[in-house]
Amino acid sequence: MNGDAALTSAPNPPFKIADIRAAIPKHCWIKNPWRSLSYVLRDFILAFGLMGMAVYIDSWIFWPLYWTAQGSVFMGLGHGSFSDNRMLNNVMGHVLLTFVLTPFHGFRIGHRTHHQNHGHADKDEAWVPLPENIYKNLDSSTKFLRFTILFPLLAHPLYLLYRSPGKDGSHFNPNTELFLPSERSNVFFSTVCWSLMFVLLLVLSVVIGPVQMIKLYWIPYWGVPLQSGTKDCGLFIMRYMKEICLDKELKFVSKWLRRGSLSYGVDDLNEIRIEWAKYFMKHETS
Repeated sequence: MNGDAALTSAPNPPFKIADIRAAIPKHCWIKNPWRSLSYVLRDFILAFGLMGMAVYIDSWIFWPLYWTAQGSVFMGLGHGSFSDNRMLNNVMGHVLLTFVLTPFHGFRIGHRTHHQNHGHADKDEAWVPLPENIYKNLDSSTKFLRFTILFPLLAHPLYLLYRSPGKDGSHFNPNTELFLPSERSNVFFSTVCWSLMFVLLLVLSVVIGPVQMIKLYWIPYWGVPLQSGTKDCGLFIMRYMKEICLDKELKFVSKWLRRGSLSYGVDDLNEIRIEWAKYFMKHETS
């Protein structure tokens, strides 16, 4: 294509978002807080049950199994899909996201901005293409942390702390341009909750020992393969969970141990798209 050729956009699809919403059965839009809370209780029982088993068995054969399963147990709250009660959403959001060292309101607002501008080269909050001039001006430590094998381990904490390259502020700082003045008190409260959780983890490290704390909390916290070439974070997690569920020969344990060199691409996630669509059409539209 020569430089004078005009770029043409693809034609609009033969349907609108309203048509998609109308095709989804009405019962799928009903938010049941009791069902949502039952899922939370189930996951808490599973998470702390796994933790208790790991401590009781205390075997290096079982620890990798624990890390794999626990890393999957750890968004609907930020989207408001947990219930119609905003207060309940906020309370449960702080309980659950603070537990995994994520400031609820800071992340909720940033994630909202991401979905409102999904794929936008300038306005997207989470998946921002990095222009060459910004990349060249990154300091060496930032390049090393973001573009090496350490990225899968540090991507989420770095994103929370510094946002994406080229954007100023932090998800912890109420005065960041990402937040409206009316949202700053909520962001501050979430940051306080995050700080208290971090202090609790430090106290627990003293009480039960730092090595035990690393095995119980920090390794599951970082135990996810790299997401590559796609923005579909929800499908990425579903693909990861599918591997765990179908791993009858326990090969996933060794895969988890070398996760830094692993990644999921578009083809891996297309498989989940197709399976989810078939499941939905079979069970929800009949």
